[in-house]
Amino acid sequence: MISADGRFVLFLSSANNLVTNDASGPFIDVFLRNRTNGTTTLASVNLTGTGGGNGNSIFPSASADGRYVAFESEANNLVLNDNNNVSDVFVRDLLTGTTALVSVNSAGSGGNGASTSPVISADGRYVAFVSAASDLVGNDTNGVSDVFVRDLRTGTTALVSVSAGGATSGNGSSDSPAMTPDGRWIAFASKATNLVPGVTNNQGEIYARDLSSGTTIWVSTNTLSIMLGVNSQNHPITSYNPAISEDGKYVAFKSIGAAQLILRHNLQTGATDLATTNAIGNTVGFDDSSGPDMTPDGRFIAYSAQTAPGPLPYSAIYLWDAQTGTNILISANLGGQVSSNAFSDTPALSADGKYVAFASDAPDLVTNAVDGSYQVYVRDLVKGT
Repeated sequence: MISADGRFVLFLSSANNLVTNDASGPFIDVFLRNRTNGTTTLASVNLTGTGGGNGNSIFPSASADGRYVAFESEANNLVLNDNNNVSDVFVRDLLTGTTALVSVNSAGSGGNGASTSPVISADGRYVAFVSAASDLVGNDTNGVSDVFVRDLRTGTTALVSVSAGGATSGNGSSDSPAMTPDGRWIAFASKATNLVPGVTNNQGEIYARDLSSGTTIWVSTNTLSIMLGVNSQNHPITSYNPAISEDGKYVAFKSIGAAQLILRHNLQTGATDLATTNAIGNTVGFDDSSGPDMTPDGRFIAYSAQTAPGPLPYSAIYLWDAQTGTNILISANLGGQVSSNAFSDTPALSADGKYVAFASDAPDLVTNAVDGSYQVYVRDLVKGT
């Protein structure tokens, strides 16, 4: 990931020659690159500071100033109070050189289940994450994964995927948290049916929790009616991969049922926009688990879509503009067309929507592409290159 101003780049690597204090072996580590001063820092560092952790560290998220880095790790030598032998969530303070365990129980040690998928607020105060642990809060009784938020300033953890009455956890698993920079809103996916009244679908819905008011909004509430308008066949619907705008006004997400949809819901008006059904028709869909990605203002949404029916889900990257209501091809080849027999996925948008980064194995996007090898590309929408 890259910061909004482009100064900081978070990345994963198993290389041991990027910094002087990483000699931990073949494990994946989290690094932060400061493009202003040209320095690289190991975030998933062990207690002694002599190397990375003794397990893989993934899923990094950084505060706006690059000081705090949250990540998921299998390592048990990053802090003293990690003794549960499962993945946990940590935050590294690069200014003080200290690491804190985020997925901590009331006793001050790691929870009794794996914790994953952290996302940190812009100021580094809040960390939202997923956990299968049942001892992080007192009202988690469902025995499945839930979404939590940890306030690092007060040292308290709250259940985000909470039932409508607030007394217990949801009656189904929850995951995929996305948080506004101020930490107020957390969007997430859930199979629970008791988070808000009226939900009967346990295949997966999208919700947004307002931590300020303590209320939960059913984001995917209009999905069924939109789906039926696209394809009247009755199929179970799964909504997933939420992305939330900076002001908490919009939530974008994917839905799959009788058709495949990219949707954007307005939390203020309750209206839902259909960005697209897919690239070429209702018989093909969205092949990968990445995206959609949305600009901070909610105007642009980048997504991947399958390009042709068949056993191999070849895909391309597209961009939807809410202002014009149009979709354009991003992963265009040198001829301006969709590449044949190629996979393009994992779209990421710049804050102004002028650039879209993505991964692809297409051999004809640029003149010097490596045939058959996954590479990372950036599309400049201003220059069209």
